[in-house]
Amino acid sequence: MVTDDRHGVQVLFAPNALPVLDLFRAFGSADEVYGVEVFDRLEASLSGQVEAEVAKTIVSDVLLFSFALRRKRRAPMMFRPVASRLGTKDEYALMTLISAASDVDQDLSRAAITALEIQEADPLVSLASDISRCLKALPFKTAFLDAKVFTAVVGLSLQVSKAGRTGLDGVYSKFNFNFKN
Repeated sequence: MVTDDRHGVQVLFAPNALPVLDLFRAFGSADEVYGVEVFDRLEASLSGQVEAEVAKTIVSDVLLFSFALRRKRRAPMMFRPVASRLGTKDEYALMTLISAASDVDQDLSRAAITALEIQEADPLVSLASDISRCLKALPFKTAFLDAKVFTAVVGLSLQVSKAGRTGLDGVYSKFNFNFKN
């Protein structure tokens, strides 16, 4: 759910999206230091939606993704505390990237990468795709696949200029991103 108030757009995440989002929050937050018990609890929560082994794989991939993301961005991501349904634009763009990365919507994946201001995105796109495949068809993923809502939340259009397409084609061709003319 997205609301608009005097302070801009606010995102309210569905409860079933929190186990995944909270992993990113715990691993990626520069302000908070979370212990192993928190990660175990988050993995157990995720196991309620996917098989236990898949949850372990997702936790490992999210750890790698979060580590790489911190190094590929100029500024730290803006995260809310673990268990908060209220989210940031960065978190929304991140969940959009994870939801769209497994060849669901390549234009939306590119827009999420742009919104996240990721430099040298190749390793992150690969990890996001792995995480997305592990999450398969969890119901929360469809909430992040609406291009109009994405544009409203993050303020970026999905339109890419012809020069931009040419520049991005080489970068993303390794991951099956195809630009339509």
